[in-house]
Amino acid sequence: MNAQLNLLSPEKKSMLRTGFVFAYVQTMLFLMFIVFAFASGTLLAVRMMLKGTYDDLASRSVAEPDESRVITADIKKINDYLKRIDGLEQRFVPWSKVLEELTSFIPKGTKLSSLRVDQAGKIYISGIAKDREDVIALQSRLEGSKTFTEIKAPLSNILQQTDVKFDFEMKYANAPAPAPAAPPAAKK
Repeated sequence: MNAQLNLLSPEKKSMLRTGFVFAYVQTMLFLMFIVFAFASGTLLAVRMMLKGTYDDLASRSVAEPDESRVITADIKKINDYLKRIDGLEQRFVPWSKVLEELTSFIPKGTKLSSLRVDQAGKIYISGIAKDREDVIALQSRLEGSKTFTEIKAPLSNILQQTDVKFDFEMKYANAPAPAPAAPPAAKK
């Protein structure tokens, strides 16, 4: 059996209790200070990181409209180029078939010396025929064709009887509209 004796006076006991409570409060305040300092440091670091991220996003948002304009301009150039290509495809004329039909109208003994086509679809031919009847036959075949319209022949085509030099101007019936002028290229 152990007996404990407390030989301290009540004032001394009260003082010890007060000292103990004071030490306990002091320890708790110190621990709270450490926790507060750690939390403050962490929040400060997070705030600095968020500020850096915000500044980065702000600088990017300023740069992005300029980049967006450049990309939009590039897309517009590509679209214009594709429209021109599409227009070229739509205006394509199978000239080999047109020339094949034109040569089928030329009588034997008649020679073409030149053939010229302009952008509007007009065809100019000249040559020499054996006699006037060949020139008249060529003209009537051209006028009877559905491929060629607006046949123009000068009177000089039928003035000579033999070795007749002739010229014809005609329009290809299915000629596409002239190509629009290409927009000027943007300078960099």
